[in-house]
Amino acid sequence: MYADFIGSAGSIFDLTTPLYPGYFLPLASLGNLAKAVGRGFRDPSNRVIQNHFAKSGNLGEIAAKEEVWEVGAQLVGLSIGVLILDTPGIQSSYLTLTLTWLGVRLLHLWFRYQSLVVLKFRTVNLKRARILVRSHVANHTVPGYVACNEEENILTWERFLQPRISFGVPMERMLGGEESTHMDMVCVFSKNNYFMV
Repeated sequence: MYADFIGSAGSIFDLTTPLYPGYFLPLASLGNLAKAVGRGFRDPSNRVIQNHFAKSGNLGEIAAKEEVWEVGAQLVGLSIGVLILDTPGIQSSYLTLTLTWLGVRLLHLWFRYQSLVVLKFRTVNLKRARILVRSHVANHTVPGYVACNEEENILTWERFLQPRISFGVPMERMLGGEESTHMDMVCVFSKNNYFMV
C-alpha cells in the first residue's frame, strides 16, 4: 500500500510536466525515481503475498500466473488510457486531465486496499504482535490468526502504534542486569513455549 502511495507521488511529478515544460527533465526524473522506489518497496512484499497463495509449494506457478495477469492488465489499462487521452475534452483541458488522473488513481488505490485486506497471514509481524499483546493484557485471550488479521490496519504507520514491542531483548536488560534473577526466570519458565515481561 505504501509502495502505491509512493508510485502515485511519482505520477504527480509526471502530471506537472505540462505546466512547467522548462523543467521537464527534472520533473520526469523525479517521477521515475519515485516510481522506481515504489517498485522497490512493492516487489519484496509482493513475494510474501505470492507465498501466501502458494499453499502446496507452487510458488513458481503462482508467480508465472500473476505475471501473465499483470501484463494483460497493463495492456488493457494502456489501451483504455490511450482512448481516454484521445478524447477531445481531456486533451484540451488540463483540469479535466488532472481530475481524470485523480479518479483513476483513487480507484487504483481502493482496489489495492481491497486486495490486501483479504489476505490472512499465519505469521506474526509487529502490528499483529501488538494486537496479540493488547488482547492478552486486556482480555486474557489470544485471538486466532483470522481475527488478528481482520483487526490489523494496513494503513496505520507502525511507528505510532501502542504498545511498543521489542523482539530479542536480552533477559538481563529486562530484569535490570541481575544474573541470578535471570537464571531463576529461566528455571521457572523452562516448560513454557514463551513468556512476556
